[in-house]
Amino acid sequence: MDLSQELSQLRAEFDGLSRDSQELDSRSDKTLRNMQKIADESNRVADVAHNARQILDDLDREFERQTKLNGLDITFMFFATAIQCARWYILDNSKFRLTWREGDKLMERVVPKNWQDILLASVPYDSVGGHRFRTLGHDPVMGWIFGPANILTNTATKDDLITSYRVRNGAIAEPVPTPQIFTEAYQQIRADKMLLPVAIARQAIHFGSDYFTKQGLPVPFIMTADNDLTKNMLTKFHIDMWSITRGAVLASLVNAIVSYIHALFYDPSKYSSPRVYEVKTRKIIRYSNIIASTSNVIYTAISGDLLRLDVGGILVTLWRIIRDRKFQQEVKREFITESFNELIRGEEYKFE
Repeated sequence: MDLSQELSQLRAEFDGLSRDSQELDSRSDKTLRNMQKIADESNRVADVAHNARQILDDLDREFERQTKLNGLDITFMFFATAIQCARWYILDNSKFRLTWREGDKLMERVVPKNWQDILLASVPYDSVGGHRFRTLGHDPVMGWIFGPANILTNTATKDDLITSYRVRNGAIAEPVPTPQIFTEAYQQIRADKMLLPVAIARQAIHFGSDYFTKQGLPVPFIMTADNDLTKNMLTKFHIDMWSITRGAVLASLVNAIVSYIHALFYDPSKYSSPRVYEVKTRKIIRYSNIIASTSNVIYTAISGDLLRLDVGGILVTLWRIIRDRKFQQEVKREFITESFNELIRGEEYKFE
């Protein structure tokens, strides 16, 4: 090999080594830059961890800012309050009542003709004077136990839980120990299993015929605690299961309408999520319910007009206070946790 060939070979090897060196330098630079990115990200995460308390406080304030009621929300709140107050003032507890005859006719439309002689017959505990507030067959909860037992044994059980009476020809006869009527009822059910569903159906239909009448069904358990209170609630103030249910349903309906309308104003550019915006909606409903129920209690206390005591609406308000506060805490926890995790995660690494 002559000298020129050796020089060419050396030059080629040198060029190769030069290229390898440049590539190695380039890779080293990329590695250093990637390592710097990791170091910078580690420093950022460390800084977030170091200032975690301040960041969490800032997120808490941001959540409160997003869920704070603005002018539009206040308008919704007073609108909802006005409707709720108008509802309990106009529709007092005596409205939309049936007579007992109208209640019976209503049930006749429901029960098939061939069952009416059995299911629409008078129940034995109607034989007691003032039976709506004196017999356990009319208690909306305990009535499901004592009512069928009374029907099966043709008896009536008084509000003291102890005293029961035989009923003959629609009139009260001799007393009988209350445990005995359950023994007799059990014996009848063993003899004919169809008697129990028939007695329950008859109890349900009787509840249905009494539910909407002027002396409706009493509030559960009160008659066993204070019979005079139950009597006044039914006969004077019409505070019974119908007025409570109607008040609760109407209050919930107003709340639902306000909720749907307010949801139409959701702006994704202003709120981090629909759930955060829903906290505002629930605040509007909760505050309006509290104002309306407080106004109702104050009005009835001053005027003495217990016909307008909105027990159903008050129960809905209490339920909203418990339920909505729990919801708000859950959403707040989600908002702060997710936002803090995003800060910890940062941007995805883009290595060279």
